[in-house]
Amino acid sequence: MRIVVLGASGRLGRHVVRTCAAAGHPVVAVTRSCAVPPAAGLVRWASLAPAAVEGHRRMFAEADAVIDARNQRYDDWSGYPAMIDATLAALAGTAAHYLSVDNIYLYGQPGTPRPIDEAAPRHPISAKGQIRQAVERRLMQAMDTYPIAIARFPDFYAIATDPLPRGVRWFGPPDLPHQFIHLPDAARALLWLTEDYQSRGQVWHVAGADPIAGTDLRDLAQAVSRAPRA
Repeated sequence: MRIVVLGASGRLGRHVVRTCAAAGHPVVAVTRSCAVPPAAGLVRWASLAPAAVEGHRRMFAEADAVIDARNQRYDDWSGYPAMIDATLAALAGTAAHYLSVDNIYLYGQPGTPRPIDEAAPRHPISAKGQIRQAVERRLMQAMDTYPIAIARFPDFYAIATDPLPRGVRWFGPPDLPHQFIHLPDAARALLWLTEDYQSRGQVWHVAGADPIAGTDLRDLAQAVSRAPRA
C-alpha cells in the first residue's frame, strides 16, 4: 500500500511515517518545511504548502491512502477549514483513501457522565471546537464522494521524546481525570484504520490509557524523579 503522510515532521506524523514504513508500506512524507531529509528505505520526503492543490493531487494520484496528521499553531486554528478544503480539492480525480486525524473539542461539555462515543451530540463551547465542527461537516459531506474516515484521539504524549519536566502543567481542575494516548499507539491505530478499507465513511474514537487526574500524574512524576538511576 502506497501511503502519503501529511504533517510528517510533526510529533504524531514522525511516528506515523516510521510505523507505516516498518510495516512495509512505501511512504511519501510531506512537510511544510523547505528543508527535507533525504530519502531512506521506503520513505521519500517532499515539501508542500497546505494550499498547493495541484502538488497534493499529483501525490494523491500515486497513493492508495493519505493520512492527514497536520496541525496548526495552537493559538490560531482559523486556517483549518481552508486547509481541509484544499485537501478535498486535491482528492478529486484520484482513488486515494483519506484518513483525517481529529480531537474531541467539538463535543464541548457533555451533559452526562457516560463515555463520549462517535454518536455523541456536538456542542462546541469554544472557537476551536466550532472550527473542528466546521471541518467535520466538510468531511462528512465529502464522504458521499470520497473514501474518507475520521480518527479522534485524546491528548498525545511520548515517553521517548518528551524530557522529564521540572514541574507538571495541568489545564483545568487538578482532580479532574483526563485521558492520554502514547504517540506510537496512536500511529499504530492510524495504520490499522488505513489498512482496513471498511473503516471508510465513518468516525472512529481511539481510546488511550485509563484516565488519570492531575494530582495522580504529579505523584507519578515525583516517584519517577526520585527513582534511582541505572
